Amino acid sequence: MSPRLSKLFLMAGLALLPACESELLTAPRSGSPDPAVLALAFRIDINVETGEVRVVNPIGSVAEGRPGLAFSLMGAEVVGLTVSNVVRSPVGQFVPNKRTIKFDLALTNRLSVTDLVTPTFPIPPAGVQGVIAFPYTVGASGVAGGKATPDTTWNGTGLLPSGRPHNFFNDLATCPAGVTSDCYRWEAFVSPLAPGVTTAAQRVGFTVDPGVTSVQVYVVVAADLLDHPPVPLPGKGAVLGVVSSPVLGLLAGVTVTAAPGGATGVTDGLGKYLLTGLDAGTATLTLSGLPAGCTDPGPQSVAVVAGGLATGDFTVACGPPVGSVTGTVTSLELGPLPGVGVGIFDLNFQFSFALTAANGSYAFQDVLSGAAHVFIASGLPQGCDPEARDVTVPIAGALVVDITLDCSQVPGTVTGTVTSPQLGPVAGHDVEYVVVATNVVVATPTDA
Repeated sequence: MSPRLSKLFLMAGLALLPACESELLTAPRSGSPDPAVLALAFRIDINVETGEVRVVNPIGSVAEGRPGLAFSLMGAEVVGLTVSNVVRSPVGQFVPNKRTIKFDLALTNRLSVTDLVTPTFPIPPAGVQGVIAFPYTVGASGVAGGKATPDTTWNGTGLLPSGRPHNFFNDLATCPAGVTSDCYRWEAFVSPLAPGVTTAAQRVGFTVDPGVTSVQVYVVVAADLLDHPPVPLPGKGAVLGVVSSPVLGLLAGVTVTAAPGGATGVTDGLGKYLLTGLDAGTATLTLSGLPAGCTDPGPQSVAVVAGGLATGDFTVACGPPVGSVTGTVTSLELGPLPGVGVGIFDLNFQFSFALTAANGSYAFQDVLSGAAHVFIASGLPQGCDPEARDVTVPIAGALVVDITLDCSQVPGTVTGTVTSPQLGPVAGHDVEYVVVATNVVVATPTDA
């Protein structure tokens, strides 16, 4: 059987996100970043001041089979991104009045029987072979503002002038000087990248203004997928198949068992599994570990041929991929908080809103399963700090998200009298108090 080539576009975003500062975003492409791309973006938080790094998986998944651009995007179930060895130079060490941030970037193929190979879209530079990575958007934040730009460590294949800006999305035939729309520096990784293999780390970096304290980058990873199952053992056969649902899309983590013999395989991020070492004849395949809300389709028989590769695909009926989110909004200082607006963005960026009841409770039903963002949208009492949570909504399950707010800054009053044993009440003099947390001095005159 000839390998099956799937021309798929892998998107992975590396977001080097800020702490609590206003963000000034500078993007190397025109317009706003595409939400469909960002939903399948890995986020890497890098604090420029401390060097702390935190990787966050995408909120989306290729397995859900969403329409439109999402068909060409892959998430963490297909490719893994690793960032390490972050180095921050002093200002001016390499570039006058600038500092550089460099780190090692490596890719891992998380699939079980599929290679990552040179992409056909987005179109790579002519003659280049390899899995391609390029910074899709770059932003920076800091109280003093500033920007960040990819530097020449994004050097393509490593041979000059490789890595210079290339037009991946073909809005323009070339990348003229001063034109940034769809033109990006890039890095090429080994191809084919076999299942389960991690590339060697490659150094990439950015030049940043001195006031920048964090950098935000979304890096696109582009590759085609090429099935590459191992050669069957002598005298034995194998089965390669896909487990999918019309509702949920490709199903990962499902166990497929063959009888006789008891050989097992687990579906990967593309719903694929592989069973090897099977005796020739009829094999009966069964499924286990299906997602909640899915119905077992029952056993399937396949004809195994010695030295051959049989196909055993399953289609699984599943209910709507939704769950519920409930919880309470309270404060240690004020107790339950009624009338507070709670918002939620689901995986498809659909927004829902609910007001808390008298006991501070709220509820959302039929929320799309997967990653979601719950936050306080309105109605906060004076002196309470807002709060937000990134959560994962289970399929056919209930998620409890209780939110406790800090309301320690609730305003109060201070009253008193100023008197003198000799003069009695003293009028017309200022009385000052200091807000210790902010060192703010407030003065008010005494009355008559």
